[in-house]
Amino acid sequence: RFMDEWWALAAATLMAASLPFIHYSRGTFTEIPTLVLVAGGLWAADTAIRAQPRYAFGAGLLLGGAAMVRVDAWMVGVALSLFLLTTTWFEEDQETWVAGRVLVGFLTTGILGLFDLTIFAVPYFGLLRASIIPLLAAMVVVRILVPASQTPELVRLASLVQRNRRLVANTLTVVFVAAIGFLWFVRPALFPSRVFSPLGPYGLEPIQIREGLPVDPTRNYAEMTVWWLTWYLGAPLTALGFGGFIAALRRGIAKGQSAIRLPLLVFLVPTITYLVKPSVNADQIWAIRRFTPIVLPGLVLMGLGTAAYFYSRHQAGSRIRKLIVALTLAVSLPVVFTSAPLIAVADRPGVETQFANLCDNLGDAQSIVLVNDVPERPLSGLIGPPLRAWCGVSIAGASPELAGTLGADAVIASSPDLIPGGANFSHILQAEAWEASLTGAPDATEIRSIELYVGFAAR
Repeated sequence: RFMDEWWALAAATLMAASLPFIHYSRGTFTEIPTLVLVAGGLWAADTAIRAQPRYAFGAGLLLGGAAMVRVDAWMVGVALSLFLLTTTWFEEDQETWVAGRVLVGFLTTGILGLFDLTIFAVPYFGLLRASIIPLLAAMVVVRILVPASQTPELVRLASLVQRNRRLVANTLTVVFVAAIGFLWFVRPALFPSRVFSPLGPYGLEPIQIREGLPVDPTRNYAEMTVWWLTWYLGAPLTALGFGGFIAALRRGIAKGQSAIRLPLLVFLVPTITYLVKPSVNADQIWAIRRFTPIVLPGLVLMGLGTAAYFYSRHQAGSRIRKLIVALTLAVSLPVVFTSAPLIAVADRPGVETQFANLCDNLGDAQSIVLVNDVPERPLSGLIGPPLRAWCGVSIAGASPELAGTLGADAVIASSPDLIPGGANFSHILQAEAWEASLTGAPDATEIRSIELYVGFAAR
């Protein structure tokens, strides 16, 4: 919708070649399905706004499907609420009708996802509740503001904004350029980010030592979020992507293009949220997963969309067109260079077979207690989900003091001394994994292993 098919194919190819998409497409991760559902929903919503309103509810179902797959996709719901607020405020009747139907569709599938989460994944819901509640609250607040936007004072303000679109567009351009510059250059230099917890972000100290960084268990490196993007896209493409977003925002406001407003809001809400507070452990490639469903593809699309815009303004076969193509290829090369060292290297090959062997060794045990002797790196978090999925057993984490009191069929710990009554056997999980890093994208592998000790309950 925003560039011709060849440029769109180039953008899709570039995304497919980037390391995060290679990594998260090889496992049972939610990032790629979320991207597909959001992209499909935005296409249907754009179709509804431009020509065929009957697509609106279906667009909402697709976007809500993303929230069903991944909890933080409720940010899309916040963006939809903001879109409804702006269309109502500017009295765009057709767009308001479409926005309302899209939001209803989103809530239909999104609420089904929440219902499923609260019924079938209660422990996981407990972990994610702190993320879900603020997003739901934001949607409610924005929705409450929709009727308030029709008060006489705000109607006059909307009229003033529409009469001065170019001034508003230029002002927002300056604001966003300053904000991106601050997050990219000023914040990392002056405001190192920390999480003030006695445990800190788990598992970072060994990486800090290996990479020659000061050992500080409170550091979460949240000030480096823009640099995280450059590690995978390269600084030129990252800058071009942000520039494309700002240009599209300016053009959309200055020319009153309501159709572009929704995809820009869907990009803007998670981008601002995660650039400021990523809420993730800072080791790569794990940390970039926050940006994989929407932010990274958005930057690629808007970066190449900017190149496509300038390309279309010049005659076929002109030197300027050839120069634009050459420059686009040049800014795309860092994506390929970053992926090259690991593109053919599997992450943790053979782990499924090792878990299958562990399942066989557990016999008919149906309830397992995992001893969490290191609170900042709980065993139940490391192996609990795959053990539950592959062995079909119920899992509980417990402190060493409580592990023997829960009446489970078996207890698994990282030391035989933590097994009440002693261990019956040990099992080693070992695999070649992509090396975790705090200073760049992963480009090597390391051997990770853990020895587990298993004790069965007395019969």
